[in-house]
Amino acid sequence: MTNSTLGVLSEIYVHGTNVSNAMVMTIIGIYLHAVFVSFTLGFPLAILTWLIKWYRTGDALFLNYSKTLTMVWAVNFALGAVTGTIVEFGLLDIWPTSILLFSSSAFIPLLYEATIAFIGEAVLVVLFIIAIGRWRARYTLSILIAAWLLGSLSGYFILTANAWMNVPWGMGGIPHALYPFLPSYGPDTANLTATLNLAALLLHYTVDGSGSVALTSTNFTSLVGTYLTNPWLPMVNPDAVVTTLHTLFAAYAIGVAPWPWQYR
Repeated sequence: MTNSTLGVLSEIYVHGTNVSNAMVMTIIGIYLHAVFVSFTLGFPLAILTWLIKWYRTGDALFLNYSKTLTMVWAVNFALGAVTGTIVEFGLLDIWPTSILLFSSSAFIPLLYEATIAFIGEAVLVVLFIIAIGRWRARYTLSILIAAWLLGSLSGYFILTANAWMNVPWGMGGIPHALYPFLPSYGPDTANLTATLNLAALLLHYTVDGSGSVALTSTNFTSLVGTYLTNPWLPMVNPDAVVTTLHTLFAAYAIGVAPWPWQYR
């Protein structure tokens, strides 16, 4: 790596004076976001159960349960969106490879999460608040189930991106060549030159003791190069299925567990 290249990189890599604060913010945001997301995925199941009981028995107590929990669900959904935004800001400020990794491997799933799943879920949550207790059962329950499915789909897209960071499907034998204890990860569609450039940059700045990276500059990705040539591969990552099923079912259980199921 030439001195001129290092000089350019020194302008891109900016040591943040608030890295420690940003790291604390991100850690807290991740754990809070996980709690809010679990409740957001579990609450609709409890609401659905109480609404069905209300339709079958006519007991207004179950409708009151549903309306109260719906308000909690809406507030919890908003808090989940806020904490998720905090996590994203923290990741962009702390992790040197975040933008590069997200743009290469997580662009497709996060694009679908933001434009389809999240926006659709938000619209249906508002619509359900309007519908509950006012519209016919088949309309109200359909909206609730659709909102829950979109919330689960949102979780799937996010977990797909997360799964790729743990199992970089499409990197082929590159990880094994760099670290012999690692296996081969699917087809070889990664840019070897970009991978070596990235490894060299990380090694240089780790040894140099530089802090986090200001990755808003497009020069960073220009220096590294195209990282993953097929951005669809994370969607077919075998680990994404296992990660999604495990995490979503755990979230459902956490969200449903606190409620008084003894009221029958």
